[in-house]
Amino acid sequence: MMKIQLEEVFKASGVPKHTFVSPKEYTELIVNLRTPGRGLVVEGPSGIGKTTAVETALDELTPS
Repeated sequence: MMKIQLEEVFKASGVPKHTFVSPKEYTELIVNLRTPGRGLVVEGPSGIGKTTAVETALDELTPS
């Protein structure tokens, strides 16, 4: 995975190029998504990026 600098995400002005910072559990999410037959529950307060994390992981796992 590409390492992104903090200032590339939180810019002082303009639109950031990167808007997703993977959480520490992201690798576990990837493993669970690519393991056939494995159930997965993603939970947490609204607005913390659950859907974004799953969609980003699925994009990584889907061939172009």
